[in-house]
Amino acid sequence: GVRPEDAGKEFDYPVIPLHTVRYFENVDRSTIQMLHAISQNVSLSEASICPMNQLLFSPQEIESAYSDIPEALNNLEQLVSDITYQFDTDLKLPRFNRDMPAVDQLRQLAQSGLETKKLSGAVYQERLDKELSIIHQMGFDDYFLIVWDLLRFGRSRGYYMGMGRGS
Repeated sequence: GVRPEDAGKEFDYPVIPLHTVRYFENVDRSTIQMLHAISQNVSLSEASICPMNQLLFSPQEIESAYSDIPEALNNLEQLVSDITYQFDTDLKLPRFNRDMPAVDQLRQLAQSGLETKKLSGAVYQERLDKELSIIHQMGFDDYFLIVWDLLRFGRSRGYYMGMGRGS
């Protein structure tokens, strides 16, 4: 085999420190282990082992682990300095129904809920209008429809749905 420090010369590519990362903190390892067992449909003791060294290293740990290959560390610094990426911080939610605007569909469902519960007073309508306005201003119309659909599906399959916090 080729030793890591010789790989760049052997293949004429810059070497960088790189290893498989499957979890960010040590406490996440047991969760990964459990997911392996579920995906393999075996008991936890029979699941393939998630190696200890697949943790995300801190910069100091990378420097320590690759201190004998300074070229790799330099190449990593160069690679990172060449990257320009702008994170999109806008919230992206999927569309619930492309045939009808979410704001209209949510209003119809909420209005129907008031009628079903026989809540016809002005105080109820004003409160509903206020809540729907806030939901729409925050851009959460589709989100509320998606949650409504998930709950509807669960109930149709006999799952109990608790009240939760209501917010």
